[in-house]
Amino acid sequence: MKKLHTSRRRFLKLAAAGASVAGATFDLTLAADASSPATLGDGRISIEVDPQMRLRVSGLTSWSVPDNLNSEPTSWVLKSQSKQDMKGPLGKGTRLHLIAESESPQLQKTVVIELYRDFPGFALYQVSYRNLGTDALAIRKWTQLDLSVPHENEYFWSFCGSTHSDRRDWVQPVRAGFNQENFMGMEASDYGGGTPIVDVWRRKGGLAIGHIETTPRLVSLPLTCGESELKLSMSASAKRTLKAGEELVLPQAFVATHSGDYFVVLDAYRRIMAVRGIASPNPPKAAYDAVWCAWGY
Repeated sequence: MKKLHTSRRRFLKLAAAGASVAGATFDLTLAADASSPATLGDGRISIEVDPQMRLRVSGLTSWSVPDNLNSEPTSWVLKSQSKQDMKGPLGKGTRLHLIAESESPQLQKTVVIELYRDFPGFALYQVSYRNLGTDALAIRKWTQLDLSVPHENEYFWSFCGSTHSDRRDWVQPVRAGFNQENFMGMEASDYGGGTPIVDVWRRKGGLAIGHIETTPRLVSLPLTCGESELKLSMSASAKRTLKAGEELVLPQAFVATHSGDYFVVLDAYRRIMAVRGIASPNPPKAAYDAVWCAWGY
């Protein structure tokens, strides 16, 4: 068997050739074997994607099909995967790029997962679909980051950033039978929207999903709890026809893990949104003075 030798000079030339793409800095990497699981992680989170495009957050969730169109099962085959170091508005990080295809319907699915050094445990998650067939595909609904957390009668707490007509708390205990849709639209004539995050935690740690789009999206982040597992996801109704060759790009989502309660994720979300142009003004000193309020705080 012959061994392939690459000189140091040749290696440096290859590395320099791929040093800058679209303003990002990349390390030279080779596409990994598509038959092996793809992984991306740091000291706080580890994400695995198998050749059938099932996803698992190590130590927290079971293997699941995280994304689908029209609530229909689709058999995916991972065609390629690559991992690059990068530098962007959120700082230095690593990007995992996955491409898969299905036969029925004929679709190409692209998943991009990013981790940044300044935001450990907070993975950005972008999904897009391209119609590879010759016929148009009607899209009625999409779902992403459909995750399951197995448990054995453990008590969870939750932060659900949605608003409700009954003005329920954003922080609630989660027990078997819990079911909350967490729609991010109007729930009453004068009440709606919210923070597009659902976070669940227990003593072993927490898991959160949401999106970081800079405009409101009419999505739901349902959270349910059964006797043996807790489920969370992000979904939305859609009325769109995907013509041959057209692409559907879903909202920029995230999945995050943490210790303690939901504050860690909300703080990371606040800082990321500030970089993306959505920042709260600094409160004036008078904001901390005593004030009378008729709402009875």
